[in-house]
Amino acid sequence: MSADSTSIYTGFWVNWSHGRVLGSTITLSARNSALLTSFIATFVTIVGAQLWKILCFIFHQRRTSQKPKDGLYHQQQNVFRNSSTPGGAAWSFILQSWHWSGRARHVMLRSLPWALFSVSYIFVFAALSIFGSSEVTKAAGQDRLIQSSQCGYWATNSSRNAEGDYNTQTALGAFGAKVLKDSQDASAYARKCYDGSADALGCDMYATPVIRWEGKATDCPFRDNICWRNNTYQMDTGLLDSHDDLGINTPVEERLKYRRVTTCTVLDDKGYIEQNNHSALVTWNYGPSIGQNYTTSYSKYALHSNIGYVVNTDYANAGVDSSWTPSAPLNRTDADVQMVFISANSMLYSVPVDDPVFSAHVVSGFSVRVSDSQQLVYYEADTFVSFIACAEQHQICHGDACTPLSAHSVVFSQSQGLTILQEAISQRIAFATTFTGVAQVINGRSGTALRALETAQMTQQVSLPANQWQIELSSWFNTGLVILQSVLRDYANPRNLGPGNYVRAPKTPAEVAMCSMQKTQATYGTISFSVLGLAIILVVGAIVLVISCIFETVASFIGLKSYQNWILDDKLQLQRMVFEGRGVSWLNTQGPIPVTGARERFPSVAHLPESQALIPKDSKTVGVDVTEVR
Repeated sequence: MSADSTSIYTGFWVNWSHGRVLGSTITLSARNSALLTSFIATFVTIVGAQLWKILCFIFHQRRTSQKPKDGLYHQQQNVFRNSSTPGGAAWSFILQSWHWSGRARHVMLRSLPWALFSVSYIFVFAALSIFGSSEVTKAAGQDRLIQSSQCGYWATNSSRNAEGDYNTQTALGAFGAKVLKDSQDASAYARKCYDGSADALGCDMYATPVIRWEGKATDCPFRDNICWRNNTYQMDTGLLDSHDDLGINTPVEERLKYRRVTTCTVLDDKGYIEQNNHSALVTWNYGPSIGQNYTTSYSKYALHSNIGYVVNTDYANAGVDSSWTPSAPLNRTDADVQMVFISANSMLYSVPVDDPVFSAHVVSGFSVRVSDSQQLVYYEADTFVSFIACAEQHQICHGDACTPLSAHSVVFSQSQGLTILQEAISQRIAFATTFTGVAQVINGRSGTALRALETAQMTQQVSLPANQWQIELSSWFNTGLVILQSVLRDYANPRNLGPGNYVRAPKTPAEVAMCSMQKTQATYGTISFSVLGLAIILVVGAIVLVISCIFETVASFIGLKSYQNWILDDKLQLQRMVFEGRGVSWLNTQGPIPVTGARERFPSVAHLPESQALIPKDSKTVGVDVTEVR
């Protein structure tokens, strides 16, 4: 189940899990996403700096007064006017609270809140610059769209031999190898992710890591008391959403719901078994298979063959020619019937087993003496072959309309008033579910399909629980669901084709459209960004930047009375005032940039003589209205 970043679509798309607006997404490669993340962090930092400038203007203007104020007030106004960063402002406010202590009223209350605000502002925008991009990616979610150079249903090549006939043997071999590989991969995934943890590495292959279902005991699905002691177990997926559960990315109105119900029972072989004391061959007749008038057979020689578990299957799909014709008690027109034959052969059990399929109470002739007083006894299976029969049913719904639970060919051949896209989705589900039955999941894997082997060594089996048969059924059902997910996913990115198989190109516009509709949670290094999140950051940031560029011009244009204080508190104006106090003449004294006469030169402030007229040395207070000085 390998893939790489080339199988993930990069660009704009809509994740219909969140709707057109919230689901608008941009997926980028690792390199491009790093660039965008860096841009967002830089952009937020720039916006933060400009917003600080706007806030300082607001604070300065709100505090401006024509009444006489103390020196601390004027210094704070100067800080608001000239601090380019909140860090510099915070430090100035802290220093003011120290140096003005005892020289002004309520120094701490007047300075420290501004210092705390400035520090808080630093942390807020530091967090925004760091986490802004991560929140945008988090809003986009982990879903990705699959893309591939190939897309469509897989099929087997129908090559011809030298006589011009189709080479059926080669085709069947290629088909079987592909199905077996998919089943093996699905079984491994199911054991790791379904039976283990859905958060385990590699459990993100599909849109939903695990499809949940319910299992319960129920009544026999067949007739004439063919079920042994009514050991019946039903597995029901409930209605699976084609988008949420199966990962086909479509708007709500184009979605379908699919349900699978598998009801399995242990069969009673009384009246169906034939054996002869003079023959090693035992047969069971639950309906004839191709080329024979019985269902399956068993050789007693296998008991001493040193062979472990062997599992075989057969099936009969309703309304379709099959290799096996069920007997009347097993025949269902509203379900596909699957048969599983489990032979224990030479398996030995260390303790008796009460499970109806793996039942073992016959004391074996093989034993091991470990001491003079202790001998290990082993047990053999109670029957040559145990039989499980399953009734497989399917259901398709769109809106409030549903087909009845029925056989595969019945459900997927019914006209349901579907849209063109819904019909294409239905056909994809129909194709995928042909490989999900219990018989198809087991076929070719034989004994390796059993979970019982996990506690066996060679032909020796430790204890098995009384519900082992249900554990096996659950495992096969899980594997079938993974195959359903896998085949649907492989439509957009075919895998495990092997020799003799190919991908049939899409034939209709709906089939072509579905090539870009399959979701996965595997990211393969890509990162998705919420378009809405990006838009909010960019639009809000752009508004802040525009305001920061024009607010002084607007304030000047509308003739804001307090705006002149903003100009005169600027560091260049303050510098101009200092030089004027030392006798240097300036022009444009009411504008944002004061200037001197052309090519006029003068030394720095420290080297200029003081102007006695402007700065009285023995004056302790300056009783001049602020507006007059300015």
